[in-house]
Amino acid sequence: MLVLASSSPRRRQLLEMLGIPHRVDPSDVLEVPEPGEPAERFAVRLAREKALQVAARHPGTPVLGADTVVVLGPRLLGKPGSAVDATRMLHELSGREHRVVTAVALALDRDVRDRCDVTRVWFRPLTAEMIEAYV
Repeated sequence: MLVLASSSPRRRQLLEMLGIPHRVDPSDVLEVPEPGEPAERFAVRLAREKALQVAARHPGTPVLGADTVVVLGPRLLGKPGSAVDATRMLHELSGREHRVVTAVALALDRDVRDRCDVTRVWFRPLTAEMIEAYV
C-alpha cells in the first residue's frame, strides 16, 4: 500500500490507472517559493516536504509526494485561487510557450528519493469561449 500525500484528483486517478493500491493523506505544506528559488528546486523541495511530513504519520509505509509548477518567463504561476484567476492565467498562457516542472518524492520514514522533469508546453491561441469552457 502506498500513501499519496496529495488531495489532487488527477494524481489519485494516475495511481488508479497504474493499478497501484493507495490511500490519500494530504499534507498541509505551505506552497511558497523562497526568494530567488528556481522552479526546479522549488518543486523538488515541496515534493520532499510533503512526502516527509506525511511519512511521519505512516511509519514503515511508502509515501508519495509531488508538486507541479508552471513557469511563464521568469514567473512561477501558482494554483489559481478562483475562476477569475484561472481565466486570467489562461489568457496569459494563450499563444505562448511555458514550462511545466513536476517533481515527485518517495519517502519511507526519513529516507526520501526524488526526481524532477521539465516539459516545454506551447498553447495555441485560445479564444475567450475556449477559456470559459475550460474554466
